[in-house]
Amino acid sequence: YQARCLSERSTSALFRFSIYVFSVLSALLCAVHFIACTWFWLGDTVPGGWARQSGSRGADLTTLYFTSTRWTIAQISLRTDLEVRTWQEYAFTCAVCLFGLLCVSALITSATSTAADFDRLNRDAIFQKRKMMGILHRHRISEDLTQAIKWYYRHTHTELQVQAKEREMMKQLPRDL
Repeated sequence: YQARCLSERSTSALFRFSIYVFSVLSALLCAVHFIACTWFWLGDTVPGGWARQSGSRGADLTTLYFTSTRWTIAQISLRTDLEVRTWQEYAFTCAVCLFGLLCVSALITSATSTAADFDRLNRDAIFQKRKMMGILHRHRISEDLTQAIKWYYRHTHTELQVQAKEREMMKQLPRDL
C-alpha cells in the first residue's frame, strides 16, 4: 500500500517503474517462501512424503528449505513435476502450477500494460519537445535563451502534469464533500 502511495505521488516515470518492480519482486519472494514452507510441511507430515524419503532423510533444515524453494520456483515457472508423489503432494502441485500460470499471465499482462504506458508517455514527451524545438528554430531564438526555455519547460511541464492529474481527480469527488 505504501509503495503504491509513494508511486502515485512521484512524477518520475522511472521511479514509479522501480517501485512497481520492487513491489512485484517482493510479492513474488513472499509467495515463493510461503509455498516452499507449505511444500516442506506437506512432505514432512504426510506418510511417504518427499521429505521423509531416503534421499531427504537426515538432511539439515537449510538444505530442505532450499530444496523446497527450488521445487516451488520450478512449479511457478510451469515446469512439470514427474516425481512419484502422494496424492496430497499431487494436489498441492496442481494448485501451485495453476497459481504459477495465473502469476505468469498477470505478469505478462502487467508488463505489457506498463510498456504501453511508457511508450505513450515517451511519444507525448517527444512530440512536445519537437514542437517546442520547431518553434524555437523558426523564430531563431538564441542558444542561451533556448537552453533556458528547455530547462524551464522540463521543470514546469512535469509540475503542470501533476496539477492536471490532481484537478481531474478533484472533479471526481462529490461537490457536497
